[in-house]
Amino acid sequence: MEDRESREHSDSLQVQRAAELLRSRLAKRGLVICLSGIDGSGKTTVARQLVEVLDASGVPVCHLHLYQWYVNVLVTPVRLLYNRYIGRKVLVFDRSIYDNIAVASIKQHCPQGLTRAALEVVLTCYPKFDYRFYLVAEWAETLRRRPDMDKEWFVLLSGTYDEITFRARHMRLPSDEHLFAAVLHEIAADS
Repeated sequence: MEDRESREHSDSLQVQRAAELLRSRLAKRGLVICLSGIDGSGKTTVARQLVEVLDASGVPVCHLHLYQWYVNVLVTPVRLLYNRYIGRKVLVFDRSIYDNIAVASIKQHCPQGLTRAALEVVLTCYPKFDYRFYLVAEWAETLRRRPDMDKEWFVLLSGTYDEITFRARHMRLPSDEHLFAAVLHEIAADS
């Protein structure tokens, strides 16, 4: 019982620290949190939790759940720039252009050179995310959350995510029961 209460108190302190830091940064410009990872890694769950606790803490926040690559290519950069200079919210993306590139890169009809070129363009020209997290999922956990996941697809996609998120400098976090607390900790520790 004490362990659970201690963990809840620690999480509460992390929420306060993260909210204070984000509020102070929002005085200067809007911010963006990007959660990337294989389907079933916990992106949407963590995004919803972040939005809930930040909103309850008085931080202006918005959850964006975008699958379509054309939206991430055409609309998202404008949205990021608008938010940075005018909107001034914390935008929480539970997938992004990096996820689109990872999925496209393992499709048979997509040449590898094209996805590498797309990644280079994004790394060079795309507006930057302030916090980038790669939620690293284990096969057993992914299969539990997504029973229709094919193991070969999972292995290929995991390798692609490893490469892309390394190049894009995402913070790697294990997708486990401590994931939300780890995301909060990383945000709160950023000074």
